[in-house]
Amino acid sequence: MFKSVLDTGKSAIDALLIINGGAVVVLLGMLSNLAKESNGYELARYLALPLLQFGLGVLCAAATFALRYFSQDAYSASEDYEDRFHKLGDKIKYGAVAVGITGYALFGLGIGNAYRAVNFAFAP
Repeated sequence: MFKSVLDTGKSAIDALLIINGGAVVVLLGMLSNLAKESNGYELARYLALPLLQFGLGVLCAAATFALRYFSQDAYSASEDYEDRFHKLGDKIKYGAVAVGITGYALFGLGIGNAYRAVNFAFAP
């Protein structure tokens, strides 16, 4: 594969890890502050789902890194485009893409649910 394609894939995985990981850190900080307040429990309860979604996004990023490695290992063991290692590499590559897209979808869901949690907690 072209080096530029591999670098682009790695950049997408890095971005997935950074955005979901950053969201987890921010929510954990917010939850620790809410735990100190007597009336912060309700918002904290509603932020649990977005925290889970962002955490699963981090897990998807880690799994995508692993699948990327395994697909490249299969391709390196391949001798031509029709042998079983090349076909295995293709399957793992498509799995990595699916897991990566799932991670981005979890980030989007987490943003939406965090918005709803804050909106609901401060609604009149």
